[in-house]
Amino acid sequence: MRTLLIALAVGLALLPGLAGADDGDVSLKGPAELLVGEPFTVRFEVLTSGDATVVVDVSADSWGAAEVISVVSHDVDTDGVGTMHRLEVLLVSFEFGEIVVSPSVVVLDSGGEVRRSLSSVSLTIAPTLSAAAPLTLSPLPAVEGIGGGQSPFLVPGIVAGAVVAAAGLLLLLFVLLRRALRGWSLPGPEGATPEDVETEEPFERAEGLIDDDPVGAYRIIGQMVRRALTDAYQLPVASMTTEELSSRLEPGGVDSWVVRLATDLLSQCDAVVYAGYRPAPKRRRGDLVVAEEILRVAD
Repeated sequence: MRTLLIALAVGLALLPGLAGADDGDVSLKGPAELLVGEPFTVRFEVLTSGDATVVVDVSADSWGAAEVISVVSHDVDTDGVGTMHRLEVLLVSFEFGEIVVSPSVVVLDSGGEVRRSLSSVSLTIAPTLSAAAPLTLSPLPAVEGIGGGQSPFLVPGIVAGAVVAAAGLLLLLFVLLRRALRGWSLPGPEGATPEDVETEEPFERAEGLIDDDPVGAYRIIGQMVRRALTDAYQLPVASMTTEELSSRLEPGGVDSWVVRLATDLLSQCDAVVYAGYRPAPKRRRGDLVVAEEILRVAD
């Protein structure tokens, strides 16, 4: 390892506007040995008159194989003799072996500018590889798995969820379609055939259920009215929808007043039994009176 040289600048002018180091200019000791590409600093002092300014000449050839990265510090100390500029510059070199660095500055004062090259500093740049290291690339390490990968249950879970969702959607569509079909082909209140109506006092049973079980009461009312109209006029009222009653009963010989009462009452029965409608108590009692009147006329 070679030591760095410490030298004083020689006050010999080389060319007009270009001069060597003045008395008092000095390059201080820097690192002795570095690795290639490793930044290092060089410290030096420049003595000037009191009003002079010192600028580092980063493009000068005197830096040799080193490249200036930045000026780390620049301190100024003035005494009776002159002004001492203490500078520290950060350098880097990408060449192997011994290199020589000579700091270069420009001194600016009222008389103009003067370039100064300070005494040189020697240092050794060592390669990062040893002399016996083979100049070949080493093979890459084998690829290894890392944790946190995709769970083996992710895809089956997605598929199972999709199947369940599809099954639920099909079931919902089936229920809605079934309700729609029942609404299109609705013959009247459930069990509206005469055979399904009990013969023992159906009106009294409907009257007893009208307050607590309106669905059961209106189902019985609808059955009674349909059976009475079927027996009185020999028409298939039990197989007609409520909408068909007005167009079939009156041409069949049924009085228009009876047709209107029967149509309105059976529509009310459908709304209570199938649509969840709940009439007020007074309306329920009124429907019982209407049903009784229809049964009386059809008797």
